Amino acid sequence: MDPKVEKYYLKLKILELLLLIRMVTPEEEKAQKKYFRQQDYDKVRAIYQEVIAHPDKRFSISELVLKYGIGQTTFQSCFNEIYGKPYYTFVKHYKMHKAIHYIEETEYSIAEIAGMLGYDNASKFASAFRSVVGCSPREYRKSSERMEHLPLFGVEIQ
Repeated sequence: MDPKVEKYYLKLKILELLLLIRMVTPEEEKAQKKYFRQQDYDKVRAIYQEVIAHPDKRFSISELVLKYGIGQTTFQSCFNEIYGKPYYTFVKHYKMHKAIHYIEETEYSIAEIAGMLGYDNASKFASAFRSVVGCSPREYRKSSERMEHLPLFGVEIQ
């Protein structure tokens, strides 16, 4: 090969490599699976079980990590890795999923449902419900459309 052509060919290949490197976004780099110790996974799963067993209670991250002896950063990263959402987002979506179930399947008042899910008052509950579902609990109850329970908001009720 002509040395001049070879020089341009190599430059072209270098530019191609730089373009490929540039195309890798930080989101794709973050998407790589993280690895945690088995005991961390076990602690996060135990926390999950406690949280879903008591939807009427509010558990702060600091309270949970202290109780279960896991670092806050480790907990948050591991929880997000296992359940696909940050802890507080998951809890909110889980509670709204339960709320939809109660609204559809029971005759509980909105205030009773709010209390069952750990909300101090119905207006705070309604605000949270609206932010996740897109309408108020009363509007949802009156609506003829119903949502499927299993894949709702990426969480399942138990």
